[in-house]
Amino acid sequence: MKISYIFILGACSLLIGNTSWRASRADVFTLTVGSPPVVASFSPIQGEAGASVEIRGTNLLNVTSVQFNGAEAKFSTLSGLLSATVPTNATTGPITVKTTGGTNTTAQAFTVIARAAPIVSSFSPTEGAAGISVEIRGTNLAGVTAVKFNGAEASFTILASSVVASLPANATSGAITVTTATGTYTTAGAFTVTRLAPPSVAGFSPLQGEPGTSVEILGTNLTSVSAVKFNGVAASFLSVGGSLRATVPVSATSGPITVITAFGTNTTTQGFTVTAGPTPVIANFTPTGGEIGTTVEIRGTYLRDVIAVRFDGVDANFTNSLFRPLAAVVPTNATTGPITVITRGGIATTLDLFIVTNLFSPIIEAVSPLTGAPGTLVEVLGKNLTLITAVEFNGVRTSFLEFSPSRLFTFVPTNAPSGPLRVFSANGSGKSKETFTVIISPPTQEPPALSMRSVSENQIELSWTAEAIGFVLQVSDDLNSSTNWLNQAGSPTTVQGRRTLSQSVGSKARFYRLIHP
Repeated sequence: MKISYIFILGACSLLIGNTSWRASRADVFTLTVGSPPVVASFSPIQGEAGASVEIRGTNLLNVTSVQFNGAEAKFSTLSGLLSATVPTNATTGPITVKTTGGTNTTAQAFTVIARAAPIVSSFSPTEGAAGISVEIRGTNLAGVTAVKFNGAEASFTILASSVVASLPANATSGAITVTTATGTYTTAGAFTVTRLAPPSVAGFSPLQGEPGTSVEILGTNLTSVSAVKFNGVAASFLSVGGSLRATVPVSATSGPITVITAFGTNTTTQGFTVTAGPTPVIANFTPTGGEIGTTVEIRGTYLRDVIAVRFDGVDANFTNSLFRPLAAVVPTNATTGPITVITRGGIATTLDLFIVTNLFSPIIEAVSPLTGAPGTLVEVLGKNLTLITAVEFNGVRTSFLEFSPSRLFTFVPTNAPSGPLRVFSANGSGKSKETFTVIISPPTQEPPALSMRSVSENQIELSWTAEAIGFVLQVSDDLNSSTNWLNQAGSPTTVQGRRTLSQSVGSKARFYRLIHP
């Protein structure tokens, strides 16, 4: 179809789509937008959802939509041939093709054939234990969406003319149901679920060993094993010819071995004795220095049963594979210091230091004073002491004041124990070489109330609670600024939880007080 636009007056412009046309005189502009599609035929004229339909005709270029009785379909065009897939929700009716040039709807209807429901003709075997494969044969099984054994959902695989399902652990004897989009089929015959006896461990060898030792476990019904545990710690294992081979885990302790299957659990009466391996020995490490994140290979002997690797006391991630050296990654807050390897057999620490080479990590060179009570102001001298994110006294965080790249001030926190001082920044951390000693002051004790009563005309009795330890009774005859208090002679006696002391009454005034020297 052609449309002519005629411009008669002066200069004017026309915007069509994303294209701008401009005319400076009376002119004729012709825009071709294409002819509408014409569907001559389609084949086949009926089919199930998912069937491919070829649509023939003219002007079938620039197709934007294909619909089966209003249901959108997927389509493709190749060398002028239009192919569309019958959508799942399609119903019998005409086919509509839309292009940029127009729309055409067929006079003839496409007949949608409903898929037949599944039919199971047989299955084999007809009985078995959890985990076995059951082949289900029949017709219309191509679109299976679910297989159940007496209601228990099973995993399955669709083959050319059958379905293979795995008997689930929670299945019970009963019918098999097969479900597709067109229906569900339930077998008349039942599948019989047989249950194996629980596992029974007759023995294991060796009876002791260090972590990493391979232990052979002998017995019966050692199939479908889901776990092997050494005194409650899960171990890796392998089924070999009716027996098991399990590896003693790193964190295992001496105790019984437990075998768990889908049919039960058995725990040995005899315990396996976990022995500590030999003490580790570090021969060398490479590289001898590096930045945060550097991988360091540590070589030596008895480095297989590794529990932890630390750089100057800071835990590091590590890998301990069988055929490669022990490898550890320098942690974020590591500082220059020795490398420590901890195994069940012992601890090895390098004599040589690993040098952390991050030039921007904070460094503590001096701390003043090195002793103080909570609240004491402490001066820290060093390098890269800016952009500090935290300060700790032996792991307890506290407040701080940045002063310069080589100086900051901090305060001893209330609950800090004695130990090193550490500063943290985005570039790492630094630790003091010396130990800061926290002075813990004894708690102040409030003086007890002093009571007085008259026992006669010239005798009084002074008393206070016996729970107040270390207080002394003093006396004075004056309360001016230069009062000289003297310890009162005589020893108090304790009666019913109170300390008492009798005093004679004279003509002069006297004043008494309790004080903790």
